[in-house]
Amino acid sequence: MKQQDVPVLQYPWPYEIGPFSQSFYEEQSKWIDDDYQFMSEATRTKYKKHGLVEAASYMFPAASTKEQLRPIARFMVWLTLYDDYYEVCPVNKLADIRDHIMY
Repeated sequence: MKQQDVPVLQYPWPYEIGPFSQSFYEEQSKWIDDDYQFMSEATRTKYKKHGLVEAASYMFPAASTKEQLRPIARFMVWLTLYDDYYEVCPVNKLADIRDHIMY
């Protein structure tokens, strides 16, 4: 097998993480248990281990309070669970789901 040199990615912005990266794990567990009852307990337990709320600190490292970061953390949980739950859903059914959520 021929070895190839792959360049290390370089981005034009600094790598930063906000000060609240570890702050939402208890809330994440409560959100998952309270808002996603339609998922099995085993599934909810699995998602709690993913650290989805920590990603919010990478998305908005300039947050100066937990209150600023909380909606982003909660959105990360919702977006991931929604995407995983409906990933094989046909487009026409997904449009109905979208319309139900939005209207």
